[in-house]
Amino acid sequence: TNIKRDIGSGWNNNTQAKKEGVDVITSSRGPRNISFDYLIKGTFFSEINANKQKLASYINSEDTLGLVFEDEPNKVWYALPDGEQSFSTENKSGTLTFIVPEGHAYSTYTNVLNSDNSGGINGSITPNDDGSVDITINNQGTLPTWIDLKLTNNHDNGYFAVIGLKGALELGNREEVDGVTIQHSDVLYDSKTDPKFSKFVSAAGQPHPEWTGAGTNGTIGYQEYNYKSSNGQQKTMKGVKLIDPGSQTGFRGG
Repeated sequence: TNIKRDIGSGWNNNTQAKKEGVDVITSSRGPRNISFDYLIKGTFFSEINANKQKLASYINSEDTLGLVFEDEPNKVWYALPDGEQSFSTENKSGTLTFIVPEGHAYSTYTNVLNSDNSGGINGSITPNDDGSVDITINNQGTLPTWIDLKLTNNHDNGYFAVIGLKGALELGNREEVDGVTIQHSDVLYDSKTDPKFSKFVSAAGQPHPEWTGAGTNGTIGYQEYNYKSSNGQQKTMKGVKLIDPGSQTGFRGG
C-alpha cells in the first residue's frame, strides 16, 4: 500500500554563474526513489518472523530487481533496495525503499509495426518506385528507445542499407549478390513440353544484338520434312531451322 512514485526522477545540473543567470555545463538525470508500505501476515511470532525472513530473501540482491506494480502492469522498474527497511512489531507493518539507478521504468511489452498495421498509431511503411522503403515509427514512450528491425527480401539480393536521422548502416555489396562469381547454365526453352516450338514469337526485322551488319529479317521456325537416307530408307527430319533467309545478303538469320 501507499506506493510512492514521484513525477519523473531528479535532475543534476552543473552550472556556472554569469552576469545574468547561469550557464548549464552539464545536465543529467538522477536516480529515482520508490517506496511502499507492507503488512506481514501471521498470528504467532514464529510465523511472522518466518515471513520477515522470506521477504528479506526476496530483496537481498546485488543486482537490480524488477518491480511491477498492480496499477501499472506494463511497466517494470529495475531497482535496488536502499537504506534501512523499516518494520514495526506492534502493527506488523513497515516500509520498503528502493533506488532506481536509471531513473525510469521500462515497458514490459513491445509494439510491432508491419505491413498489416501500417498507417496506424505505430507508424507507417511506404514502398517507393525505386525499390526503397520509407518507415516512420511512432515511439509512444517518454524516452528514446531501441528498435528491432527485421528485413526480408522479396527476391535475391545481397545488399541492405538502413538510413536513419542520425546515421546509416550498409550490409552487403551493392554490385553483386553474394560476392562470388559462378558459372552456370540456364534453361531458356524446354522442347519436351512444346516439341513444335509453338511458343516462339517472331522477331523479324529487329537488329542483331551484337552486330548491326547481320540481317535478321528471315524466318526461323519448326519444320518437318521427309528425306531418304544413303541406304534408301525413308526418314523424317524434325526441328527448328532457317525457313526463309530473308532479303539480306551475306550473313543472314531470323
